[in-house]
Parts: sequence; C-alpha cells; structure tokens
Amino acid sequence: MRHLLIACLICLPAYAQSAPVVYVCGVDNSRASGAFQAQVVIAHDAADRIVSVSDALIQGVTGGPLLGELATDNATRIVFKWTVRNVPNTSGQNASLSYRATIFKADGRLEMSMRPLNYDNSFSASGTCRIE
Repeated sequence: MRHLLIACLICLPAYAQSAPVVYVCGVDNSRASGAFQAQVVIAHDAADRIVSVSDALIQGVTGGPLLGELATDNATRIVFKWTVRNVPNTSGQNASLSYRATIFKADGRLEMSMRPLNYDNSFSASGTCRIE
C-alpha cells in the first residue's frame, strides 16, 4: 500500500503551495459483490484542485494512479469522481467504470458508487477513510 501512496503523491506537481491531503480508505465490499477494491488512496491538492486516485484495479489496468476530479467540497463532505477505462471483463470485453467517492468530514465515513458506462447496473459500498 505504501507504493500506492507514493505513486499518488508523485502525480501531484512539486510546485504546489499547499501540501496534498491523502485519504486512505478501506472499502467494505460485502454488499457490492466484489465490485470495489479493499483499499483506495485519493490524494487531493486543494490549491491546484488536482486529484490522484489509486487502487489495485487502477494499478493493474493503467500501471499507476490516474487523475480524478473534485466534484464537491463543503463543510460536511468532499466528493471525488474518476473513470477507469478499458477494464477487461470475464467475457473478454473492455468496459469503462465510473466511480464516485463521498467522504464525510466529521467522521471519515465513506460512501462509494460505481457504474459501468453504457450499462444499466450500478454498485455501492461503504467504508472509512483516514487522512495520512
């Protein structure tokens, strides 16, 4: 996991004025039939609005972290979005998976959702995040 954290930080520019906030999140996959990885790392540089996301799936598909997007940042929650493209499925086809992670600032609670683009189904999971 340390390698994922380091990889996320490398994606952030060295010239940033403020230190990035790194969320390390554990995901409870029990209600999502394995649709999520057990751990996701999100690095967020508020000054430059840069988001870098990594988990085992992203590492396997892209070889490193990918850029995400800050969707919401208010007093109660922060929401990140990202899409993993060209994810192979069991049928040998590739899909793009759209993710959304909501972190509640008061207690670090995590709510995640994932929707395969161009398909009707969606998945959700919960967990907790800590700032490192």
